[in-house]
Amino acid sequence: MYLSVRKAMDGCAWPWLGMASGVGTPNPGMSVWFFNLLGILFQVRDPVDLCRAVAWTSTASLGWLGLFIWYKIPTAARSPWWWALALVAVNPIAVVYSRKIWTVCVLSFFLVPFLWAYWDRAKKAGAFFWGFMGACLGQIHMPGFFFAFAFFLPALLNRAERESIRWRHWLVGSVIG
Repeated sequence: MYLSVRKAMDGCAWPWLGMASGVGTPNPGMSVWFFNLLGILFQVRDPVDLCRAVAWTSTASLGWLGLFIWYKIPTAARSPWWWALALVAVNPIAVVYSRKIWTVCVLSFFLVPFLWAYWDRAKKAGAFFWGFMGACLGQIHMPGFFFAFAFFLPALLNRAERESIRWRHWLVGSVIG
C-alpha cells in the first residue's frame, strides 16, 4: 500500500484496480485511492507516516461515533452505545490487525457515516448517502458489500420501514458510489 501511495505522490496515474484479495480477485481501485489521499494529505515519507495517517482515521472514526451517539441516539438508549464505543476504542484484536497498512484499517472511517446515513434513510439526503456509502464500503474492502447488504435486506423486507425509505435517492447514491 505504501508503494502505491509513493507512486501517487510522485505523479503516477492512480490504479483502476487495487490489491488482490485473499482469493486473488483484485479489489476496486478505491481501496487504494483512499490511501493515496491520506499520503498526499499527511505528506507521507515512509511506511510509519502512512501508519500514523491510518491511526488518525481510526481516531476520527471514534470521534464520529461519539457524535453519532450524542446527536442520533435518544438519551435513555445511549448507555449501551457508549459502552460499545469504549470497547471499540480499547479492542486488542483491532490493535493486532492494525499493525498492517491495509484496507480493513480504514473501513471504520466509512462505517460511521454509513450508519449515520442509514439512521436518516427516510430523508432524501440520508437515503442518498446510505446508498453512496454502502457502495463505497464494498469498494474500500469487498466484505463491505456484505455489511451494506445486511442493512439493505431488513429495510427491504420490513413493510413499514420499506415505505418510509426514499428508495430513488438510495438508488442514485448507490449508482454514483
